[in-house]
Amino acid sequence: QLQITTSGVTTVYGTGTSGNIITPAQPVASYSTGGSNISALTFVSAATNGNVISYVYRDATNALVSFNLAPTGTVSSTSGNIKVGNYAYAVSGLVSASSGLTSSSAIANGSLTVIPLDITFTAPITGPLTYNGQVQTQGAAAASPAILTNDLVAISGLASGKNVGVYGSNLAVSGADVSNYNITLVNNNLTITPYIIGSVAGGPVLTAAANDKVYNTTTSATGSLAMANLFPGDSVAANYASAAFASAIVNTPSSPQTVTFDGVTLSGAAANNYALASTSTTASANITPAPITISGLVANNKVYTSTTAATISGAPIVTGLLGSDTSTVTGSAVGTFTSPNVANNITVTADLAGLTLGNSNYYITGVTAPLVANITPAPLTIGGLIALNNVFDGTNVAVIAGTPHLLGLIGSDASVLSGSVTSGNFVSVSVGNDLRVHPNLTALSMGNTNYYLVGIDE
Repeated sequence: QLQITTSGVTTVYGTGTSGNIITPAQPVASYSTGGSNISALTFVSAATNGNVISYVYRDATNALVSFNLAPTGTVSSTSGNIKVGNYAYAVSGLVSASSGLTSSSAIANGSLTVIPLDITFTAPITGPLTYNGQVQTQGAAAASPAILTNDLVAISGLASGKNVGVYGSNLAVSGADVSNYNITLVNNNLTITPYIIGSVAGGPVLTAAANDKVYNTTTSATGSLAMANLFPGDSVAANYASAAFASAIVNTPSSPQTVTFDGVTLSGAAANNYALASTSTTASANITPAPITISGLVANNKVYTSTTAATISGAPIVTGLLGSDTSTVTGSAVGTFTSPNVANNITVTADLAGLTLGNSNYYITGVTAPLVANITPAPLTIGGLIALNNVFDGTNVAVIAGTPHLLGLIGSDASVLSGSVTSGNFVSVSVGNDLRVHPNLTALSMGNTNYYLVGIDE
């Protein structure tokens, strides 16, 4: 029986295909019987055809022996390469013309051993990526060396995440051809960092609104902060620790003041995904004058004039200044009675437009306490009366004739005069010429209470 002894072949997966077998070292051929070699043969030639190697040997009698040698039971992967495994060599096609062989089969030893191909999958170090409101994933894992073309090997476990944080990959492989590789998995991290608010035009931004306030001697301010253009589904609120005007004094509306919000922080379900470039932000607002009143003024009483004009006297005093503020006040005020008619304690409205404050942080709203004054009746005289001469009778009684009428009514005023005057008194009981006579007017009455009778027109 022919004994073929080979050293076998060990090869890495991917170096041999089902149609291209790695040629083993030249085998040793000998005749054997009962397991013992009895005669060695000499190599003549070898030829490879696909996965079959055809050998020719010569024995000591110069007889030629030919045979084919090939691994048995080879299985191909998806890429057509022989899968990892141990495949024994077998002899076929034995031809031994004129040789001393008595067996038509031969014995072969040795194997084709295919060992796994070492390959490393490395997840990419990804980031830092900026939070964008969407799930972000590591790029493809790199294979070194590459998986053989058409082999079915899939890699999974790449890191992905949406929120700010560090996400580690957990690589795993699967597929029909995984067993042909000795795979090393190298995991790496995906890092997502906060979106810096205001860093991109049109992106998430912090907005500030400051409230106008009335002057109060301090720079304290109020207002509100809000987030705009957040990524879809995000909820973030902005807060501040303090807010202050650039100055405590009143400004003109055309030149609003800067209000600075300090200690700005974020809160809300998605707050950790955002960061502030600065913990302060600004807005604009106005400080308007504070109201004060004027005291020290007195409304003067007057005699009826048919108008509401009033005279105000006294030194104006500013009331309501805050803290240690001071202010001068110059100018004068005029007044108006609420009614032109005669009465007591009539309200007088003070027109303070003529007053000027020396402190522009304030404005005058009115008087501290209501002003009141009296309008007293205006005097009227009576005309149309005649005193008749009298013969001495030892008394000063005089007789009055004529029709009385009112003298001194103002403007378009009118008044009904009722009653009559028939008597009076001489200033002397003695005989004389052109003696003064005082008429008795007590029987007369007027219909206009804005006037009173003082006597006759002389």
